[in-house]
Amino acid sequence: MKKFISLTLLLMVTVVSFAQVRKQTLVTPWPEEYVFKVGSVEDLGNMHVTQSIPENEAPDKWTLLINTTIIKHVSDLTPAGIIEMFRKSTKEEAPQAKLTVIENKPKAKNVYVLFKVEIPRFHYDTQPQSRLYYIVQGDGELFVNYAATKSATMDKAFESKWVKVFKASKLQYE
Repeated sequence: MKKFISLTLLLMVTVVSFAQVRKQTLVTPWPEEYVFKVGSVEDLGNMHVTQSIPENEAPDKWTLLINTTIIKHVSDLTPAGIIEMFRKSTKEEAPQAKLTVIENKPKAKNVYVLFKVEIPRFHYDTQPQSRLYYIVQGDGELFVNYAATKSATMDKAFESKWVKVFKASKLQYE
């Protein structure tokens, strides 16, 4: 009986240890025509933000910006909750911004939402920007990706291309 209890405890410790080491990530197959370089990386406690631009562009003169953010310790958000959270934060930075939902999956294993935000100007910057967001609820993190251009409205070809790219993304464990 002692061997059984010892073996069970050892198995439980091994499972718990293994579960803590595994890390969920969102893998996105970036378009082959781009080679990206990291423009900035920030660790802000429960949030990790990476911004990338095409390798031949300067950080202050980008034409395409890829933002990948992981917000830790977030779970059980609905697409409606995610959309409302981003609608509110966007309006604070850019009151004239227009948010348009493209697709959301509230009943998927990992809920996700795709939407675009067209920003004529920010409070702090007159440069317009359009962003296509892909946000996925992971097991314990919220994965927020967007592709941005310096345009007040989003071109249909840009939207179609990046919707396809983001929908090909997969959550996996490392």
